[in-house]
Amino acid sequence: MTEPMKEKDVRALRTALICVGLSGVFLGGFIRIAGGQGWTVPIVAAIVGLGVVALGAARRVSAGISRPMRIFIYWMLSALLVLELMVPLNYAGVRRHLAFDWTEGNIRSLSDWTVKVLGRVDKPLRITTFFVQTHELQGPVFNVVRDLLDQYRKACPNIVIEHVDPSRDTDRMAALQKQMNLEDLSDVASVVFQYGDARKDVSMYKLMPRSLPGAEPDTQNPEQWAFHGEEEFTAAVLEVTEQKHKQLLFTTNHGELDIDKELAEVASELRRDNYIVEKFAGLAQGVPDNCTVLLIAGPDPRAKFTDKEQDVVHKYLLRGGKLFFSVSGGEPTGLEPVIGEFGIYVANNLIIDASSGRSTLSVPVYPAGYHQIVANLRELAIRLDSARTVEAMPPQPGMMGQNLHQAYNLLESGKTCWADSDLASLLAGKVPVFNPKTDKKGPLGLAAVYERPDRLPSGEEYPKDAPRTRLVAVGSGDFMIGRQISVFYESPPEGNVRFFFNAVNWLAEKEELISIPPKRFDFRPLDKMDASAENLIFWLTTAAMPVVFLVLGGVIWLVRRRS
Repeated sequence: MTEPMKEKDVRALRTALICVGLSGVFLGGFIRIAGGQGWTVPIVAAIVGLGVVALGAARRVSAGISRPMRIFIYWMLSALLVLELMVPLNYAGVRRHLAFDWTEGNIRSLSDWTVKVLGRVDKPLRITTFFVQTHELQGPVFNVVRDLLDQYRKACPNIVIEHVDPSRDTDRMAALQKQMNLEDLSDVASVVFQYGDARKDVSMYKLMPRSLPGAEPDTQNPEQWAFHGEEEFTAAVLEVTEQKHKQLLFTTNHGELDIDKELAEVASELRRDNYIVEKFAGLAQGVPDNCTVLLIAGPDPRAKFTDKEQDVVHKYLLRGGKLFFSVSGGEPTGLEPVIGEFGIYVANNLIIDASSGRSTLSVPVYPAGYHQIVANLRELAIRLDSARTVEAMPPQPGMMGQNLHQAYNLLESGKTCWADSDLASLLAGKVPVFNPKTDKKGPLGLAAVYERPDRLPSGEEYPKDAPRTRLVAVGSGDFMIGRQISVFYESPPEGNVRFFFNAVNWLAEKEELISIPPKRFDFRPLDKMDASAENLIFWLTTAAMPVVFLVLGGVIWLVRRRS
């Protein structure tokens, strides 16, 4: 004999039937509108849904239903209701998903500059990855690369991505090697960008340089990976989509660093970043109009710049030129007065560091201010060898930018450094000793930047389309190539390299490449937690969570008992 249904159970069953029926009608309409299907499925769903609604709206629902059958009906109605609601939500999630990045290093978000660059891609951009996914090193890097490229694809519908595993997809790999003229990628993985006829390859060793074998260990953050993927990938997108390449001219004839010798690796890297890099020996005849940035890297003070060359550099800057000037400590080169016209003082001295307990010419330096060039360098080590003071100075009468402070320090030394002007004694090999009467104690400026202001000293505005003068001066001539050991050069600190490329990109007005800092991946193993963290986890798992469930269970039991 069945137990008669209570009035409240009848109302609950009728309500459930009406909800399920209306959800069925909604699902049918959603399939028609969002799915683009024919009318058959929506009409059937609507008829069935309306029938269920009519059943629920009936004045009387049979009370001759056993309790197990009632429980089964409730379960079926609940399952149908969840299904009818989850199908549209999942469909909308696939087509129009919404994601939040709550990671500490924002590793799940693209920078504004990357989104802006991707917005310019107006035809198919093919990205092909070549990683051995089971490799102990390539596998983890591939996982991070794949997630990042998924963000690129979501931000730009014209991106087509293909992941190829050379160890498994042998036939596809052989076809691509022949089609793309690829080298053997079994040991060194890479990502290839193709846009029309343009192509750019990004090696894995550029994505995580501090995390790979043979790389200089990160002593400050041993449990941290610095991932340069977004920076390298956005640079690759810019390179293959840019129509006009910018030209960098490195001066010669004054003992500067040679792009075929000391700067060969730097020049190669600049060319990979879509720059045209060439030597320039005709400074006295004027700077060509197609020069984007003029670079005077490490000139020898003994081969001084002539008055004619000084005048050429001065006029080039006045008409909106871009100049990178780096010179090691010592005697003047002849360009110091020209640089001074733009608010940057270049001294004739050598910086001495005594922080290690002995006086050395190798100086640790730190970013100064918040300029774009140094904004993403605060966690990186930077060292300058045989440096001299280069710092912004207050505007003087007759100087460019008078009453407008447009020159700023970029790098500064620590307080343990001093500027020694006794060059004769230092060059003779004497031990440097701080002289409070003649020497200046740190912190000292070691690099400075100038950008033409928006207005003339008279207050008149420059034309908005007029070229904007930019100048970066550094008090070390060879900081971007490291220290020389015999005939070889030791790799410079990562901060040195990034500072140089940031400066060049800023001068070339490619600031989007500066605004993408490396993403930091922190590894926090459970066996390296401190005592407080261990106690917190212990009490949360063994005490707090069981107590919460016991309280919830008690509340539910009381509610059911009273009802």
